[in-house]
Amino acid sequence: MNRYRFRCLRRWLLVSMILTAPVALGAASDKLSESTYQHLAEAHKLMEQGAYKDAMGRLDALQPALKGDAYEHAMVLQTYGYLYSAQGERTKAIAALNKSLELKALPPVVSQDVRYLLAQLQMTDADYRGAALNLEQWLSREKKPSPEAHALVGTAHAYLKQQASAEKHLEKALSSAGRHPEDWYRQLLALYFEAKRFDAAARLLQRMIAAFPQRKVYWQQLSGVYSKLNDDHAALAVLELARLQGVLSQERDLVNLAGHFQQQNAPLQAAELLETALRDGAVPSTREHWERLGNAWLQAKEVDRARQAFSQTVQLAADPELHLLRAQLAAQKEDWEAVLESASSALESGRIDRPGAAYLLAGVAHFYNGTPNAALHAFEQARTYEGTHQDAQHWIDFLAPITAEGR
Repeated sequence: MNRYRFRCLRRWLLVSMILTAPVALGAASDKLSESTYQHLAEAHKLMEQGAYKDAMGRLDALQPALKGDAYEHAMVLQTYGYLYSAQGERTKAIAALNKSLELKALPPVVSQDVRYLLAQLQMTDADYRGAALNLEQWLSREKKPSPEAHALVGTAHAYLKQQASAEKHLEKALSSAGRHPEDWYRQLLALYFEAKRFDAAARLLQRMIAAFPQRKVYWQQLSGVYSKLNDDHAALAVLELARLQGVLSQERDLVNLAGHFQQQNAPLQAAELLETALRDGAVPSTREHWERLGNAWLQAKEVDRARQAFSQTVQLAADPELHLLRAQLAAQKEDWEAVLESASSALESGRIDRPGAAYLLAGVAHFYNGTPNAALHAFEQARTYEGTHQDAQHWIDFLAPITAEGR
């Protein structure tokens, strides 16, 4: 039994002893006879000691003496129910408690405890409809239902796909002051998601983050909810705050966050995040990550820093296309020696997809380095490729008189 059931049992033991104490002959019929009282008292004592087999023997011995009295019968059936429940015999406990209530002879306060325990057992037995009915009946007579009770009723309705009732009771459970079980929040959140109530989900997730700030999944879910609400700025802000709080610190988290920055046209923040993560080791030094950093710096129009990132990339992987990209970036900065070095590396690999572009860049670099003959030779090579034929021919036409004079 869980702690609530034990509390119910202890409360019932005290209350039932007071309510059912034997009285003189001719008194009201809602009191136990001396014999029944003694048997039940002994059974209760044995149950408290964990002597369930002996307690069961006491109850079995009492059966022949009941003589059809509804009140005494209900009290004995109730005791059977608690005893079966304490031993984990759920089916027998449910049957005994149901019969006890059907006699409609128990005192109201005892009947309430019996009904609540019965509902708990029905929930465990996956009889959600029976549990919901008993719990609603219990609530109708309970002046101050606990948050735990509302959570249990909400759970029963959730299993029955009764969305409005489930939400109502779980919201009541969570409206009380104090710290609540995490499962209550999760169940209500699932209901909000199922109903596509994203505004309500966002408010609940804010509370969940306040209550469980180290649960990464709640930060991510809140960001996702804001995206569904078309508030991309808030979605990104949540993830960045989670990073600053130390919740998002894994490689995948940081790379994804950088991607979000780029998607929201904030490449500078993406690049700074990736560069810091690479420097600190939070993101491993791989070709893929350095290339991602280089592209972020490019998007931020930071060409020099992009070149530095791509320099790291080519050290980790001999990719001719990256050499070509480095040559293009060097040309933007008019670093002609770097252009020649990168273009040559790209061509020497023999695996470049756009050799014409590499020859064209080499030709331009030779020209600005003051070696027109070498430039003319590179342009003649570039002219043989379809994509660079026209540009190369313009350069050749321009260089023809210059190179002719030098001969």
